[in-house]
Amino acid sequence: MWSRRFVSLLLVCLVGYAFLGRGFAYIGIPPLFIDTLIFGLALWVLVLNPGWIRMLRLPQIWLLGLYMVWGAICTIPYIERYGFDALRDGVLWAWGLIGIAVGYVVSSRDLFYGVTTWYSKWIRRFVYWTPLAYTFYRLWTDLVPRLPWGPGAGVPVYNPKGGDIAVHLVGILSFVVVVVPYLGYRQGRATYRAGWLFWLSWLIAFALIGFTGRGAFLTVILSLAFLSIHLRVRRSATAAILVASFIAFFALTGLEIDLGHWRKVSFEQLRVNVQSIIGEVEGYSGEGSKRWRLMWWTEILNYTFFGDYFWTGKGFGINLANDDGFQVYADSSLRSPHNGHLTILARSGVPGFTLWVLFQSAFSLSLWWRYFKLRRGERRFEAALCLWVMVYWMGAMINATFDVYLEGPQGGLWYWTIVGLGLGLLYKDRMMQSARISHPQLLPAARGGGRSLRLGDGAA
Repeated sequence: MWSRRFVSLLLVCLVGYAFLGRGFAYIGIPPLFIDTLIFGLALWVLVLNPGWIRMLRLPQIWLLGLYMVWGAICTIPYIERYGFDALRDGVLWAWGLIGIAVGYVVSSRDLFYGVTTWYSKWIRRFVYWTPLAYTFYRLWTDLVPRLPWGPGAGVPVYNPKGGDIAVHLVGILSFVVVVVPYLGYRQGRATYRAGWLFWLSWLIAFALIGFTGRGAFLTVILSLAFLSIHLRVRRSATAAILVASFIAFFALTGLEIDLGHWRKVSFEQLRVNVQSIIGEVEGYSGEGSKRWRLMWWTEILNYTFFGDYFWTGKGFGINLANDDGFQVYADSSLRSPHNGHLTILARSGVPGFTLWVLFQSAFSLSLWWRYFKLRRGERRFEAALCLWVMVYWMGAMINATFDVYLEGPQGGLWYWTIVGLGLGLLYKDRMMQSARISHPQLLPAARGGGRSLRLGDGAA
């Protein structure tokens, strides 16, 4: 019962975080918001279901557990001094429990097919919603209702971030290309059918956030480049031609879309952004924010790897922007250096950062290996899920390198849910391997998974 409630609440909140962004994250009674309830339910599910301990057969769970223990060591001493700020900063490691809970629930109840059918139902609405809502927000921000609490004069109910949208665009495209062909013809037709309006809306959403934001552009392009090497040549070439043609349309027509932002949606803005990524652009205002980031990141590297904060960092609770001397807001609302990985380094030192890197490496490489292994067998649907999770994970990791993404629930809960799905896939595969060894006679049923899957041409 509690597992069902946890999954139901989590799915509802994931949709809210995706559609409303930061605005949904502030639903609650300050200082407790809705993500606190999700974390509490995840913890309660693990307490009531001690069977999740069997997931310790996965080395990834051990690495995640060590990372969380080290995070607690770097948090607990600062709770008395910084109070609730220490606990809120500590979600960087504490939300790992949500990933474990998701992995256990989806694998023990075999919810992978149900998760994919749920996902297929809302992605079309997200792709249609984003261009309209994002344009309205940029042009008429003052008309968007605000919650009476939060930084500044309150947080708009709809408060999107380009990087967050980019991660979802990556996940949606990879899902449509890789997973949908394996959902079955009847189910696929009943829940989702991508047409020209869908792809046009996806491209417009990409232009709105990718032409104006360097981090969002890199998130989409690099993730889809990784996806393309796993697709058949025809599908990969079709996707590349589609995106290239869309960009060429802006280049040839000189079309500019002014959304009241200092960066216009245009090919010239895209060209300047790309040039700024690989070098310097004289007179471009974006160079200032890039230098600000690089200076701050260099400072963090110096006082951790080569300084006094090597072992435990500065801890969870302190305002890094204030303490490091890089605060840009009068209300001191900036707390993290626009790089989730370096935030972990600054707060938990080199040991915490090392455990973070080891967990990410073990998780992604194992999932990648499982993808190739499952693809060679008869479990093509699970192989497609592995690839989808990997691409989603990669988009989150890239975006977290340039933005405050993992630190907030609108990004962090999506990230840990995706990780949880990956852990569930790895755990299910481990259990099926054990079943083959202990009960060879069960091999045909295990390989079939009790479901007849139609093979498609999504993944190579």
